[in-house]
Amino acid sequence: MRVGLIGGVEAQLVGVTVDNFVHVLLTTAPGVERDRLDAEHADAFGRWAATARETREDAPEQHGTRLMQVRVTVTDDVGGDYDFATGQAGGSGSEWQAMQSFRPRPPVGVRELRLTLRSPEEPDGLSMVVPVDTADLSSD
Repeated sequence: MRVGLIGGVEAQLVGVTVDNFVHVLLTTAPGVERDRLDAEHADAFGRWAATARETREDAPEQHGTRLMQVRVTVTDDVGGDYDFATGQAGGSGSEWQAMQSFRPRPPVGVRELRLTLRSPEEPDGLSMVVPVDTADLSSD
């Protein structure tokens, strides 16, 4: 599902999973700008790799980190609010992916999560309701 643009690249919601956290997985759609940014990153990474031992500089930031700019809010049908707890972005084979994770785990009795996702360039974003079955989640 389309979320909006970030730096000219279309952010997309891949899915929402629930365990001890509410996880929101994001990716980007393929396209000309994404291809251009991939080539730019490959060049920058090559330059970094050639001098990293001497300069001890950090590697160029992977593209998935830009997906952390998507503002995600999570609430539920019983009035609960969820706070950002941790995130993960990029990595080999997942350069254009990011996961934002929220706590607390939905309590038993929650039937729906309500998500709003907004990109910096398109603040209207995406709002959706995600059905959830919390009966199978064990307590803390």
